[in-house]
Amino acid sequence: MPLRSRRSRRIAALLGHSALTTSLAAGLALQAAAQDTGEVVTLDPIVFTVLGADPVDGDANPFTLTGVKTATSITEVPQSVSVVGADEIERRNAAKIDEALDFTAGTQGGFYGYDSDTNWVYLRGFDATQTGVFQDGLQLYGNAFGAFYIDPVLVERIEVLRGPASMLYGASNPGGVLNYVSKRAGDADSATLGFGADTHGRVWATADATRVLDADTALRVTGKLQRVDGHGMFEDGLEGVVAGAFTRRFDSGADLTVIASYTAMDEDHVGGYWLPYDGTVSEAPFGRIDRDFNTGEPGEDSYRRDQLLLTGIWRQQIGGWQVTDTVRLGWAEIEEDQILGLGYADVETGTLSRLGFDHDSAVRSFGNDLTAERTVVSGGAEHQVLVGVNALHYALDETQYNSGATPISVTDPVYGAPQPGRGAPTTDDEKRLTQLGVYAQDQLRWGNGWIATVNARYDHVATEIDNALGADTDRSDEAFSGRIALAREIGAFTPYAVAGTFFNPPLTDNAPEEGRQYELGVKWSLDTRTLVTLAAFDIERTDVDRSRVGPDGPTKAVADIRSRGVELEATAELTPGLTLQGQVTKMDLELLSGANEGNVPFGRAETLAGLSLSWTPEQMPGLTLTGGLRHTGRSFYDDTNSAEVPEITLYDAGVSYDFAGGWSADLSVTNLTDESFVASCDGFWCYYGEERAASLSLRRSF
Repeated sequence: MPLRSRRSRRIAALLGHSALTTSLAAGLALQAAAQDTGEVVTLDPIVFTVLGADPVDGDANPFTLTGVKTATSITEVPQSVSVVGADEIERRNAAKIDEALDFTAGTQGGFYGYDSDTNWVYLRGFDATQTGVFQDGLQLYGNAFGAFYIDPVLVERIEVLRGPASMLYGASNPGGVLNYVSKRAGDADSATLGFGADTHGRVWATADATRVLDADTALRVTGKLQRVDGHGMFEDGLEGVVAGAFTRRFDSGADLTVIASYTAMDEDHVGGYWLPYDGTVSEAPFGRIDRDFNTGEPGEDSYRRDQLLLTGIWRQQIGGWQVTDTVRLGWAEIEEDQILGLGYADVETGTLSRLGFDHDSAVRSFGNDLTAERTVVSGGAEHQVLVGVNALHYALDETQYNSGATPISVTDPVYGAPQPGRGAPTTDDEKRLTQLGVYAQDQLRWGNGWIATVNARYDHVATEIDNALGADTDRSDEAFSGRIALAREIGAFTPYAVAGTFFNPPLTDNAPEEGRQYELGVKWSLDTRTLVTLAAFDIERTDVDRSRVGPDGPTKAVADIRSRGVELEATAELTPGLTLQGQVTKMDLELLSGANEGNVPFGRAETLAGLSLSWTPEQMPGLTLTGGLRHTGRSFYDDTNSAEVPEITLYDAGVSYDFAGGWSADLSVTNLTDESFVASCDGFWCYYGEERAASLSLRRSF
């Protein structure tokens, strides 16, 4: 991006943390000028959007709030960052958030294949699903089965910050974090209705409407109702989500946004899960198991979720400081019944042993993040100072049950055999995690394009487990985290170097994991249509809790792990109408301690790549043709690395058309050649990847 354009965008950000403040200030100035001169002045349009939380609208280098918690363009954030907008999510007909990240560097989505009720995402080789997910800057912490689920229809943008984020967010995944930015009221009245279906029997309807009630008040309502079917489900299921976002600004210059969402799910589990290595990755004596084979039983299989999230965001200028307070309350009730595969009773005949598993999980969560931001000039440098206080309380009441189950043939399954009832609980816990952190950040700019970013944070974390079946746990831990980074804008290039530390306490009796990261990179952006990021990183984690529950019960383990690698991500308009989007990631993942020292952790692919080309012909500006590929390198069945899961390359295609009168349509086909492949194995079970799927959506905007 030219220096003048980049500087202009940053000045716009400094005028106010949100476009609300900028618009209000401009309107007042124009009114004053009109009163002085007697001239008629046309005021700027009413603006409710927030800089860094506004629609991406194809901008390759948008402002983001995730990397430094201030509205900063991607090129000025001293870590590798990606932003995926709602327009791209819709164009790809992504049913889940992890499906929208195929062309995001360092990201392995769909780790367990197709899963309709969880967004599985690994960043730089580390699981972000439970401690690396945020919404509007507040953590959606999860443990065991007690996690929150966000449907992509609620999201204005997905922001991915790769590398540790403890210096801003406290205890979190060291491979990176995802921040889901919620849809909020727009600047004008609008409404969109959508309908869609795919070849697996999924059918959905969506609605999204904004109403500007007056110059100070706006409302947005979003909803989705979906029937889920296919993928080996026994019966149709239903998913529904509805959300409302209300923004009100006051005479004092303050503004308040309230966002509420309710999510409900009532469905069966998909097939292709809980399967042995032989018969999926490799051939068994009977051949291979069908991809849609379901290890469960009709009538003994269900997944139910009721979830409510309520978020409030308050902004106000106080004594020259931009103060922002974000508060969230969250509730979720999850009930799950299923029958899992438990290895072969007789591999020659394809007879599979099975295990019944049920759980009831109730989650209560409270989060608060209070920040104050100010820009000052001192000693020839511009300081953008941020200080904050962050609190999180998470409570999970969970009960889990195991029971016996009859065996079943994987080649000729006969369902309906009577199953034993639920037995005594194997887990009966009340878990609590309370975190309080204080932090500070200084973004310094001086000289000819120099930028330094310095962070420090202190956290105190208390964890408590009341175990009705065993020993209780009560821990108290504290840690300092930090980041120091240096970058320089040189024309369209911004090279940077960063070092940081992190911590992440598990909700167990183990000590917190700690570690550090070094990252070198360069970002290149000629304009808003082009962004290329190249980054090399080295992350080392110590005392990683790798305790697991498998077919033989729980096992406890702690290990040190290192992830180092190189990422390249690019978005570029090659010629007018022809856009490239792609990423290549090469990692070296290694266990640094334990019996399998020197090996690669199970399931992690060390090579990831994706490439997509979109073409809009000049003669048909409403038409867009898309083609692409996704590559996932080999991984290993378990930590011994004695058995591999082969690499796979998948091809996708899509057609979009914007008709006259507000109509638009998107057709997308994934896994064009219908490759049969295993997404991953975890040392106990293997999971099939999604077969070919074609989806068509139709939207009408008013």
